[in-house]
Amino acid sequence: MEDKQLRILVSGDVCGEYDVMFQRVRSVMKKNGDFNILLCVGSFFGDSEASREVWREYKEGRRAVPLPTYILGPNDASTVDLFPGADGTDGEEVAPGITYLGHHGVLRTPTGLVVAYLSGHETRNGKAEAWQHTAAHGNALREMGSKEMDILLSSTWPEGVCKYSPEPVSLHRTAESSVLANVCRYLQPRYHFAGLQGFFHERVPFRNHEVLRERPKPVTRFIGLAGATAKKGRWLYAFSMTPWSRSPAVDLNKQPPDVTENPWNLSKVAKATLDCGEETHEALQFFFDLGNRGKERGHQARGHRRGQGERRSVMDEGLPLVPSKHQRTTGFSPAVTPDSCWFCLASPNVEKHLVVSIAEHMYMALAKGPLTPEHMLLSPISHHPSSPTLPPPALAEAHKFIRSLKLFHESRGARAVVFERNYRSVHLQLQVVGVPSRCSTEDIKEAFEKDAKFRGLDLQEIPESSDLSQVVPVGAPYFYVELDSGQKLLHRIRNKFPLHFGREVLAHKCLLNVTERSDWRACQDGRETEEMQAAAFRKMFSPFDFTLTN
Repeated sequence: MEDKQLRILVSGDVCGEYDVMFQRVRSVMKKNGDFNILLCVGSFFGDSEASREVWREYKEGRRAVPLPTYILGPNDASTVDLFPGADGTDGEEVAPGITYLGHHGVLRTPTGLVVAYLSGHETRNGKAEAWQHTAAHGNALREMGSKEMDILLSSTWPEGVCKYSPEPVSLHRTAESSVLANVCRYLQPRYHFAGLQGFFHERVPFRNHEVLRERPKPVTRFIGLAGATAKKGRWLYAFSMTPWSRSPAVDLNKQPPDVTENPWNLSKVAKATLDCGEETHEALQFFFDLGNRGKERGHQARGHRRGQGERRSVMDEGLPLVPSKHQRTTGFSPAVTPDSCWFCLASPNVEKHLVVSIAEHMYMALAKGPLTPEHMLLSPISHHPSSPTLPPPALAEAHKFIRSLKLFHESRGARAVVFERNYRSVHLQLQVVGVPSRCSTEDIKEAFEKDAKFRGLDLQEIPESSDLSQVVPVGAPYFYVELDSGQKLLHRIRNKFPLHFGREVLAHKCLLNVTERSDWRACQDGRETEEMQAAAFRKMFSPFDFTLTN
């Protein structure tokens, strides 16, 4: 599964022609099979009243999109109001299945794909509006990126990109960006897509190393796309690729016969610094799983400026360092490392006496302050913050554990309920609790829905066949419930969220009737009791434990 290529679609300027684009996408998928993702460059929204009315239907879910879609930010003042405001979250879903990436940043998907993006035009007067970018934004993006960049998305073309190309083109000056040229020169993406020029141009690949001075590196392929309203020119581009992280070096570094010199001076890459002044680090945006190297960068750029707070427990809530406003919203904490995490199995902080079963990628442990003696936590052995960030082998093991726990609880006359809160958490915790079968599946579902409605939460049912990575972007905060029937409920967290919501619903007198145990901190047992409970469950669960039969 890990070697499977990703199938990707990229669209040029949509300009409010949402139906035109998605109908074309459906046609392509019907003829060629499913694609993993749709990326949109250039201008996505339109300003006409008609396009705004159609957009409202997409936003309200009255019109559906065929696959996960990601869009860039505004390119002029006319559509700024259609994007999340200054307090919005980057990586925010603006309509079901459509995610606003943000002004600039890096998206890392569970499949290993790494996508950098920079929205808007380059400012020409030093002051940046919401639809413009500056050298400071470019430098921030450069620091957030890595030398393993699969795709770069932008609205404008990088200045000078057609130098050395056998097919020279004439460009509008406002649709070129020197900032973007520096970003592209430094990040050296395998593919770079841009829009706004109104025509299609696929430049021949250019190399990213100095011949005879450096070893070969992956080439960059630049593609400028036309708009969906253009009478001529290609505006939808389909291709397959294996992410850099999963590609053999010998394949990555192949040089095609038509490759040209790099259009920019590569000798300046190592020492290049953009004219960014003191703004450089202010522009950093994180809503994704950076991995260790990226987290270290994020810690330098943001955590140190905001200051560190006292360390405290993160068992089922909170963060070990005082989080920034953005971290409180997304649950991302660049200061937490596998060594300091309370749930990474190799960490000295893990209370290993609670562990019941260990597979290759996931482990199961008794919950701290459990609702019942059979209240279990499923967590990845390595550091992964949420279900969408799990590598495929770990996700498969999580499903195995859940199936085994469902069978276990069914044998004891109970229904297994799974829930996850990706908010103010640093390591994935799938909580599994058995509810007596005297409570029907509908009773449990109704309890969650009624409590959510009372609190003003939008808990919606999602298709049973859907995977969380398909409906929420990596890093976006959410609360998720899976019932014994396979029914799934999801709340996309946009503001504050009650940390003990899942426990409080299950602890209610209509279900488990243990309201005094809704807060784990108020019902912790001593280590001796915990060891006895873990041992007892291990023995009861052994006939269902797939790790003992492999």
